[in-house]
Amino acid sequence: TGSGPLKPQDFSGPFEGWYVGYLRNAEGVATVAFATYVRSDSYASLRTYRQSVSRHVLSELGLWPR
Repeated sequence: TGSGPLKPQDFSGPFEGWYVGYLRNAEGVATVAFATYVRSDSYASLRTYRQSVSRHVLSELGLWPR
């Protein structure tokens, strides 16, 4: 998981970011790994969006509770 400005050193402009993780089954074994890449107009909007969109996609796939 990480992020950075699209233009180096321009922290007031658009950002890109990743949200990376894995899910475990009931036995505690990692069963799914995922990585989400997004771009946004600012870090503030990227910060929460990358996690929420990841959870939404995982829910649609039946891998995360709704």
